[in-house]
Amino acid sequence: MLLVAVCALFAMPRGHASADGPPFISSFTPTSSPTVGGTSITIYGNGFVTGAYVSIGGVLSPSVSVLNTAMLSAVIPAGVAGPVPVVVINPDGQNASASGFTYTAGSTATNNGSFWISGINPPSGSNGQLVTITGGSFDPNIAVYFGGIPASSVVWMTAGYLMAYAPLGSGSVTVMLVNPNGLPVTSPTNFTYTGTATGTATGTSTGSLSITSVSPTSVGAGSALTIYGNGFISGATVTIGGYVASNVSVVSTTLITATAPTGPVGAV
Repeated sequence: MLLVAVCALFAMPRGHASADGPPFISSFTPTSSPTVGGTSITIYGNGFVTGAYVSIGGVLSPSVSVLNTAMLSAVIPAGVAGPVPVVVINPDGQNASASGFTYTAGSTATNNGSFWISGINPPSGSNGQLVTITGGSFDPNIAVYFGGIPASSVVWMTAGYLMAYAPLGSGSVTVMLVNPNGLPVTSPTNFTYTGTATGTATGTSTGSLSITSVSPTSVGAGSALTIYGNGFISGATVTIGGYVASNVSVVSTTLITATAPTGPVGAV
């Protein structure tokens, strides 16, 4: 039996931890967009409820998808250049606001009329680097290529957000996505191979099994969490602070979703 233990990455909070309390935002990606909008933003946190609204710079998103209580995606509306707040508003009026999003003048997204890429992060790394790709209208069966070489693994998260592991390569290469209809689109910036990977350096590992990150990093019992890493297999068990999580779903070898168990307040 494979046991995935979440430790040193996770905390049971004292504050807004309850799934039925007000929402809060822990992070979002991307952190910028051209003023024309139209691409997707993925927001992480807790307490998100179906029917929630997203406001960016005071303008409501035209489309919001609540994936679970800890993650939602939304289409970025058009805005004015400069820093603006990101706000999640639940149907009952409870809301959360976060700073750190910026509208940039002009358009940097590449678009083929079917789907588009707004950016990649990080823009450099070594073989095996985990790269986040943002944009819009990504198909779940989309293919990713680094310099014409297929990514070693692709994890589709939402229509505007996916992750891919860079294959063997060198130098500065284009990142190209191809939907099942065969239409390609290339990232506006290249990916540059370096000598050090950053996507797997902070994980905890047992053999070939590793955890690179957990989102969100603080929740209450019954809240959804997503675990990223490598070597996950069907039948894995997740524990948090020694307590077994429920509803464990091994989405892929690099992604697990689970429901947080009841546990004591504090870091675990």
